Amino acid sequence: MYKIMAKMKMKNCNNIMIHIAIVMCAIMLVIACDRANLHNIADSDSRTAYAIAYNGSVYTLIIANIYFDKQFTSSTVLPNPMGGIAVNNERDIMVYNNSTGIALSTPDLKNWITSGAFPSYNTVLGYHDSFLYFNETNQQINQFDEDAMSWNVLATASTNSLGMFQANNSQIYIVGSIGTNVLFYTLDNLSTPFLTVDIGISLLNPVWGYANDNIFYIWMNDTTNSFFKIVSGTSINLNPSFSIGDSFIDATVTDDDKVFALVSELGNIYLKQIISDGNYPILYNFGTTGTFAIDTLDNNNLIIASYGNTESYNGLFIYNIKKMKIENFITTEDVIALCVPR
Repeated sequence: MYKIMAKMKMKNCNNIMIHIAIVMCAIMLVIACDRANLHNIADSDSRTAYAIAYNGSVYTLIIANIYFDKQFTSSTVLPNPMGGIAVNNERDIMVYNNSTGIALSTPDLKNWITSGAFPSYNTVLGYHDSFLYFNETNQQINQFDEDAMSWNVLATASTNSLGMFQANNSQIYIVGSIGTNVLFYTLDNLSTPFLTVDIGISLLNPVWGYANDNIFYIWMNDTTNSFFKIVSGTSINLNPSFSIGDSFIDATVTDDDKVFALVSELGNIYLKQIISDGNYPILYNFGTTGTFAIDTLDNNNLIIASYGNTESYNGLFIYNIKKMKIENFITTEDVIALCVPR
């Protein structure tokens, strides 16, 4: 009888172990499929947007493009207020601000590793397997050390440098100014500009930039919200006479060189296309409230994030350029950070 009971117990244990193994395999399969879906998102012909939504108590990571989106509710309290989000080539995600700290994503995309090692400025860029930011005070480029959870000086740029931006090939450029000349540097050579071009006016900080292949764009908040296109070493001022708006909020450029901007004008927040001097058609009026960001998913789709907008679309949504309308609503919760890595 004892042997029979022992065999029955062993059989029950084996059954339990088999059931546990089946459950674990099912869980791993779901996770693997989820990660495969995310891999497909990132490798599709649409760029992938990474955003953080916040409803006042819960943070949600959103990963989306024109074909697919996934949302991951955070189990971690993230830096608040949030300065931004950055994604490197390894698909590691950092959210941050310049006063309290940073948080790094973990494989499940729900738990985050937090640290008080905040960047001095709220423009962090993902680069290879790490993250960089530019210190506008001392022109130092700082790199994040994930092992030590600290920022270390990677290099010091030329004293005329104003900031850095990332192109669509992941290359990072540092932009500087001497008189009316704009100077472009790479991380490989911070002392000698590879391109110098006279734009006719002096750059004002902050200055933003972008590059499609060998075409560079820079823009700034001055009297006319100047927007420059630089081709083959020649500068073209897209708006030399007529202001695009009262001030820039954000801007983006498609790979086929269509320029779009969010501007504040007479208290309203407009989405405009910048075609030529004085030709800035209003594509959408978002009202008078909210904080906005914009980027490009492909040649035909813009992604727009907003929070605090009580008069129009709020959250994260896609604007179809060809159809001239907003057609994909990903969330209506406040979206407090947006990044579309190149």
